[in-house]
Amino acid sequence: MLVNVHPYRDESTRELQRVQRIKELARDAIHTFAPEWKQSNLNARRSELLEIRLERSLRVSEENELTHIKTVFAKIELIKIASNAAEAQAILAKDFNPLDSLP
Repeated sequence: MLVNVHPYRDESTRELQRVQRIKELARDAIHTFAPEWKQSNLNARRSELLEIRLERSLRVSEENELTHIKTVFAKIELIKIASNAAEAQAILAKDFNPLDSLP
């Protein structure tokens, strides 16, 4: 009886599972922080504010709103960066907990 054993198959599968879990955690973190509908609304409002800024100076409240929107998207970007780093680390490390790497 021949047994087809690939020495890297199990480790490769575990790496893929770890990376997939990290992607899921990052997606969940982003959706918890800013669901898709909120991101869509913020993008629309950001576009409106940038158009207004072409015609006139923004009011203080509008500037604050734009700053808040930028902050939300900066936080999302940080989650993505942390996720990418965690994925790379998960591929390199055997004993890795993905929850340790996400903000």
